[in-house]
Amino acid sequence: MYRQKTMKIDPQICPVCKSDRVYPVERFQISGFEWKVLLLCPNCLYKREPTIDCETLRELLKTARINREELMKDLDRMQKKNMEDEVEKTISVLQKDGIQPIDFGSPTDEQILETIRGWKETIEVLKMRLDIEVYEATR
Repeated sequence: MYRQKTMKIDPQICPVCKSDRVYPVERFQISGFEWKVLLLCPNCLYKREPTIDCETLRELLKTARINREELMKDLDRMQKKNMEDEVEKTISVLQKDGIQPIDFGSPTDEQILETIRGWKETIEVLKMRLDIEVYEATR
């Protein structure tokens, strides 16, 4: 009788693109020691659902946690670097007087009308003050 040799497949490696960032999406306990795990490769989006033992599941979850923490650290570093670059660019432009009012876009009609209303209110206040000053001067 021919016995098929079972190959141990590493669930953390994508069989399609060979990425080592495969992570568990869902897991279902089949028996006391076996789990059916839905795995997803974030690079090529390949999904598979192997049956694995408890120890392999623990390793998989631990690796996924470590990878997630590394990714978050990388993201934090990139965000900090991008912010530093933006601040440096802004300072450079400000030092060269390179920012003009038009850089902030053209005002909308509503913004223009609001500005005119503000001017009208200011003119009315100034007229009242002038009237008061003229009245008091003629007393």
